[in-house]
Amino acid sequence: MTPVKNAALACLLSILCLTAHGADDASATATTFAALYAKFNAAMNARNTAEVSAMLTPDFDGEDVAGKPRSAGKLLEEIGALPEDGNRKLDSTVVSLTLDGATAHVVQRLLVTTTKSLLGKKMTFELAATSDDTWTQTAGTWRLSKSMTRRMQYSANGSVLSLKTNPAK
Repeated sequence: MTPVKNAALACLLSILCLTAHGADDASATATTFAALYAKFNAAMNARNTAEVSAMLTPDFDGEDVAGKPRSAGKLLEEIGALPEDGNRKLDSTVVSLTLDGATAHVVQRLLVTTTKSLLGKKMTFELAATSDDTWTQTAGTWRLSKSMTRRMQYSANGSVLSLKTNPAK
């Protein structure tokens, strides 16, 4: 199975579990959120803004690494403008998860990798970002309501090209 199919299967299984067992605290595990991030990443990589939009609350509140607001519209615009890249891979890690009723606070680490040939040389590019995310559960469905990028690092062939930290952090 391809990584996208694996992500879709994991997401489907987690949704089925949420439906079958009720959306209670016990079902809101790191595995559930790993599946949600896998689904989000697959939609983002496919530039499927409708799928990403469906995973956001109507009042989504984002903040980029520079501390500037990022609305749902701006996020969707950026995703839609991503270049096609068959080598791009997105992988999220749930670093920490705190559950407070129908709200989950997640520290997430996103790693985006791709390879390109430049001047006849194969290069590996990496973007590593850490964000503080808030997910809200409504009618048994978890949706991303807030995301603040706290750190972002760009690298090429293992050498750091840029490191940015959110001024609020």
